[in-house]
Amino acid sequence: MSHLKLVHSLDGRQHPLERYRKRHGLTQKAMGDLLGLSHVSIWRIEQGSQPVSAELAKRIEQVTSGEVFRLAALYPTEYGQ
Repeated sequence: MSHLKLVHSLDGRQHPLERYRKRHGLTQKAMGDLLGLSHVSIWRIEQGSQPVSAELAKRIEQVTSGEVFRLAALYPTEYGQ
């Protein structure tokens, strides 16, 4: 399975998944439960240090009902704002 590496620095910007999670009052654990991930994985994704696979990006898009679309999950610095 190939993973696309996220940029390590979001330059102080929030990852789209973090914005979604906070807007909906979800903890990292609750978001992880919805996605089948640990809260640590959610934290790493939000920090830009954990790779997001195309499959995970699709799952994020589905779980968020499209509020976080695939390209934003894969490339938060380009599409996440």
